[in-house]
Amino acid sequence: MKYPSVTCSRRRFLKLATLSPAIAVFPVLSVGCSRDEDPLETHAQRMIGLLNHPEKARELGEMYHSQETEFQQHSYEEMTRELLNTLGIDPEFISEHTLMTLEDRIRERVRLDILEENMVIVKGWMLSKTEIMLCLLAYISADS
Repeated sequence: MKYPSVTCSRRRFLKLATLSPAIAVFPVLSVGCSRDEDPLETHAQRMIGLLNHPEKARELGEMYHSQETEFQQHSYEEMTRELLNTLGIDPEFISEHTLMTLEDRIRERVRLDILEENMVIVKGWMLSKTEIMLCLLAYISADS
């Protein structure tokens, strides 16, 4: 007795077997491709998330923003791009590996800022240029 629903030819089985990995991998490949998600905003939030005291950073960012004209016209997106470029990251081509090394990149850039004496003083705080850019990003993100 044959069971039509159970039997299938070897050729049909091989076709289905070769499609299975593609079907299983497709959802993984489509992650992050949502048109609703802004990658720059995601990267900015990831950088802001590295701050130990985001409220204090926003406060310092607001003070610096009011006293310096260099970044006053920068939008949230422009500030994010500027900070990523400072870290040596192309905002258009960010890999997951790059994002995993974000904290190390920030730490290294701050160290270089200190060595190059690329520092600013805001309300008694001596901050590297990279740190103040991160504070500005936190301030602008809260404002938008």
